[in-house]
Amino acid sequence: TSSSMVKQTSLIVSSLLFYLSKIPFLLRCILAQRHDRVLKDVRYGDKERRVLDVYLPHNRTGLGDSVVLYVHGGAWYSGKKLYFAQQPSRSLKHSTVIVINYTLHPEGNCSEMVDDVCRAIAWTKTFIMQRSKEQTPLILMGHSAGAHLCAMAVVRRALSEAGLRAEEGSFLGWSCSDLSALVGLSGVYHISDHFEHEATRGVSEVSPMCGRKKNLFTTAGLADPVMGADRSLWDNNSPSKLVEDLRGEEGLRLSRCLPPVLLLHGTDDVVVPVSSSFRFFSALKRIQHSSCKLRYLAGCDHGLGIYEDTGGASKFWAEVIAQDVLMASKR
Repeated sequence: TSSSMVKQTSLIVSSLLFYLSKIPFLLRCILAQRHDRVLKDVRYGDKERRVLDVYLPHNRTGLGDSVVLYVHGGAWYSGKKLYFAQQPSRSLKHSTVIVINYTLHPEGNCSEMVDDVCRAIAWTKTFIMQRSKEQTPLILMGHSAGAHLCAMAVVRRALSEAGLRAEEGSFLGWSCSDLSALVGLSGVYHISDHFEHEATRGVSEVSPMCGRKKNLFTTAGLADPVMGADRSLWDNNSPSKLVEDLRGEEGLRLSRCLPPVLLLHGTDDVVVPVSSSFRFFSALKRIQHSSCKLRYLAGCDHGLGIYEDTGGASKFWAEVIAQDVLMASKR
């Protein structure tokens, strides 16, 4: 329809303007990787996008204060580790920061993306064991769609450890006890809720959840929906719902297996509303998860300054997010 074409054209134009405005930022990203403390394009699996970059700490021996495994956002269909590494690696400069690429839609679906995250966790666990004789905290952190994938990996692994769900393959290479904390930034935790929100924003027709076109710049072909064609099964990809469905003793068993959880969400986020993090937090509190915190970041939008081009760590990342992340691993 003409209305959908207008929306799609508007999305394309706004995307182009956004990326053009970030050319200086991208140049800084490329230059930042030309450093002997950065291990580039290390493989954590056999698929094309199973590669990661390791940012070793500034002025620290070994791995530093902690290891942060960071999973970028991008609505499950876009993003590269290069673009999203700068604020985490700069603000957490006394820690090792690992940023991954993972399978994106339409080449893969949600289950394959979660599988990639699990493989990256297992790789990082081995990396820590090989590099450090001391026990180094491992923090799993994701933004937006990346926060969703991290939460899915952790909740499903915890359900398995609690004897409430059978898992195999990449889920068996690590344990929730290997994680010092799960940190979600501006995360999507309930798929049906998020799709309804996208509909109110007028972008659901170009969402990967309903079979986004394989190329936004053409009208050719639809891909399979990233969460599956059967919307009645979307709850299986919703961390909030997986937790909410537990009752009594089952919830307590899951709670005992989960790592500490920190959820950060900007109050001015219009892409993913704060209600997403609140619902996940409420579900965790209902099963009496003792180490769970939700923090609202006043005046912050969805990006939380990830693209902020300061040439160094932004004050917000260094003084707020980085401090919250490190404190979460010590609770």
